[in-house]
Amino acid sequence: MDGILDGNSNAKQVMQMRLSVIPLLVAAVMLPLRAQAQVGSTTDILMGRVTGPEGAPVAGARVEATSLETQIVRTRVTVADGRYTIIFPDGGGNYRLRVISIGFAPAQI
Repeated sequence: MDGILDGNSNAKQVMQMRLSVIPLLVAAVMLPLRAQAQVGSTTDILMGRVTGPEGAPVAGARVEATSLETQIVRTRVTVADGRYTIIFPDGGGNYRLRVISIGFAPAQI
């Protein structure tokens, strides 16, 4: 016993070793939970700009994005400079875009 806990200095060292191991154990337990939450989750962000035949931005155009894998449809309206952003939090990979605006023929990509 004297070799393991030789006075106060050894007791302090053992206690310090135990205290330094606790944060590592907490980190090791939390790491798999964070990794598990991220497995298979992706976010797709579709951004673009709708312009007319002469290249002028089209404000108020309706942009529909359909995920070809999940068939989920998300819709946004373009702002003054013709830009839009559509977010698919669960991903979806490939998309079909359809743009509709008054005064223009519908377009699909």
